[in-house]
Amino acid sequence: PPTEPPTEPPTEPPTRRPTRRPTRPPTQRPTQPPTQPATPAPTPAPTPAPTAAPTSPPASPIPGLQDCKSHGLTVNRCYRAHGFVDGDCKCAPGLWEGHYTWYQWVCMKKHGVPGRPYFCDQECTSCHL
Repeated sequence: PPTEPPTEPPTEPPTRRPTRRPTRPPTQRPTQPPTQPATPAPTPAPTPAPTAAPTSPPASPIPGLQDCKSHGLTVNRCYRAHGFVDGDCKCAPGLWEGHYTWYQWVCMKKHGVPGRPYFCDQECTSCHL
């Protein structure tokens, strides 16, 4: 008969210790800083009220016009009939016995170009060098 190898007595498997998984600290959520109410944007400085320009008579394209009118003279623009344009001639008031009673046009330009002076009486019946 064949011989059987000797049998060893059965051994118990080694007892295993229960394995413990390493414990991780609980996951913490990052802490948010406390929510603060939104800070409103700074209020812009108020716009200063516009200042009124000094009140002076409006500039006239006709030199001396305000001066003649301030003496009560009623002026025309008769110089235009002699080829002059507004701004070429100056109104120059004249005295008679201590009062401004007349004026003449003194024209130093013609169509804006400086030239020889012309003198025109207030009705422009005569314009001469």
